[in-house]
Amino acid sequence: MKKSKLIQGTLVLSLWMIVIPIILLFVTGDVNIGWNLDFPLNMSMTLIGIFLILVGTWILVVTNMMFVKIGKGTASPFAPPKIFVVTGIYQYVRNPMTIGIVFVILGESITLGSFTLFCWFLFFFFGDHIALILFEEPQLARRFGEDYIQYKKHVPRWVPRLKPWINLSRKETNV
Repeated sequence: MKKSKLIQGTLVLSLWMIVIPIILLFVTGDVNIGWNLDFPLNMSMTLIGIFLILVGTWILVVTNMMFVKIGKGTASPFAPPKIFVVTGIYQYVRNPMTIGIVFVILGESITLGSFTLFCWFLFFFFGDHIALILFEEPQLARRFGEDYIQYKKHVPRWVPRLKPWINLSRKETNV
């Protein structure tokens, strides 16, 4: 059961980071690895991009596993977490999964030297930002009530806190 939930969440995330970029690159042919720069600058750009992809992937693996193990759900809107996850990375920032996706897409655009993928990164980030404000945050407030409202007051949407937030009004810190 947990494996199938993990796979379901991974498939949803893969759409944004793998399927859409492949389609965009196939349609546009916009790949310029090394950015036509001389060595070592060309290698530096590639390494920066790969670093972002690895960090973003790590964030996604951790958050997806937390949704399955703690939240008893997935990243998929069809099977969202049943339990409010406020532990680990979620004590520092409200949307680490989106941050992970954004890091991967930005890393892909840098690694492949693709302006098209950079535009996709911008479109995804700002589109997701608007969707979070208009749809996801109100829905989370309805589902989790005062717990989410307090969390939203103390934990920033995009820029992580320096210290983890611990909800002192509740005895358990991961619900």
